[in-house]
Amino acid sequence: MKLIASCFFLFPLTGLSQPTPHKALSVCELLEHIQKYRDKEVYVRGEPREGPEEVALYGEGCTQPLMTNGHVWPNAIWLTPPDGLAERPVNFSLNEEALEAMKKKIESERAAGKRGKVTVTVIGKLEARKKLFGGPGPDGGWIGNGFGHLNAYACQIVIRTVEDVEIADR
Repeated sequence: MKLIASCFFLFPLTGLSQPTPHKALSVCELLEHIQKYRDKEVYVRGEPREGPEEVALYGEGCTQPLMTNGHVWPNAIWLTPPDGLAERPVNFSLNEEALEAMKKKIESERAAGKRGKVTVTVIGKLEARKKLFGGPGPDGGWIGNGFGHLNAYACQIVIRTVEDVEIADR
């Protein structure tokens, strides 16, 4: 669980107890309508995961996985800060002041015994290709034009902020 909490070093948080003023899409909803939200500010709710080659927001139970050329893309969205791997410049930055409040909330909830999944609403600009492709290349290996590590994600969110952190009891 320490790993999940550490992933938020990039993602400051606002409105810990405030509900998101916009209806947040699920990761699945966004992936089903990726072109509709391309280059727009989005509010997306999911489970943040971080690892050696991954910082992404995951969805569960997607009934219509995104597929191109027989390749099923993960039910996840790559996450990048504005000064990270954004395709184009954005006119916002991360809210650094909220970072400590978020860390304290996660630490406090963990100390109180909550060991379940962390769920957040990510707010930022969605970047997606006009024409997404992914699947086997001429040599049989992976080829694609996605985002993130090995272009494995169908889209990415350039993060402005993260809010509405919830940690399940388990």
